[in-house]
Amino acid sequence: MELLVVIAIIGVLVALLLPAVQAARESARRMQCSNNLKQIGLALHNYHDVYKKFPSGRPSMVQQIYLRHTTSTMILPYLELGNLQNQMNLGLTFNVRPNYDCASIVKLSVFLCPTNPEKEGVNWTSGTNPCSGANPNEDSARTHYEGIADSLTHGRRSPSLPGGTQSLVMPNGDGMFFHNSDIRFTDVADGTSNTLAFGEIIGRGKNTFHCCAWHAYSDGIGTVNGLNAPWRSTLNRQLPLTHDNWTGDGFAGPASYHANGLYFVFADGSVHFISQTIDRAILAALTTRNGGESLGQY
Repeated sequence: MELLVVIAIIGVLVALLLPAVQAARESARRMQCSNNLKQIGLALHNYHDVYKKFPSGRPSMVQQIYLRHTTSTMILPYLELGNLQNQMNLGLTFNVRPNYDCASIVKLSVFLCPTNPEKEGVNWTSGTNPCSGANPNEDSARTHYEGIADSLTHGRRSPSLPGGTQSLVMPNGDGMFFHNSDIRFTDVADGTSNTLAFGEIIGRGKNTFHCCAWHAYSDGIGTVNGLNAPWRSTLNRQLPLTHDNWTGDGFAGPASYHANGLYFVFADGSVHFISQTIDRAILAALTTRNGGESLGQY
């Protein structure tokens, strides 16, 4: 009888302690995620110190239709990852070798939020990367963070280009990082402490090999639908029904696996957790770099 009582007491204690242990683990994961964005913010500032401008959201090569590298690729030296960048040829497009090769498949902890279970790579060529090894679906390593491009669209499609082309990414976002962006501190008239720089992003779900690679298809993300918004349904239609990235034209918006919100690094380098219930007008004001809006509390 006494043994049963002891077992029951132990069971109650475990039930009481387990949520606390899980909460402590998530707190540690959130701290690491925040620190990742802090490092990205510092890298963006160091890049600006050298080039007197922030890196482009997605720079072109020669003409607008030739898509080159990503913001994340450009800041690698300022994340103490210059050797990895040296394995690439930044004068060639991201999807040719050596750029799309062994360097592109490297998983970088600074671009991975510990709370996000989508650690697998991204499949955008049906598995032709010779360095993919045992998992041919992984063409490129994933990122959980992207630059903020625009407050009025999802950040991907350009409304119109010469010749009627509709499928390329936008060249005129009102945020910090978009196609061929060339933003300087002096362009951020709303104030760097009031302007989003990078935020969290997710894909279709664990083991789907969808969404965003740190070296490819980083076009900047839009905030028009809010945070953790149902941008696109998955096959099993489970929440969160979010973000895809395919041939550069997928829907995308800020989202995370944290409860009730996500982390952003602002243009001043500070990191903040913002609730997914934030007023859309305030979110739009935080997105624009020179909108002249009046910000309330958020």
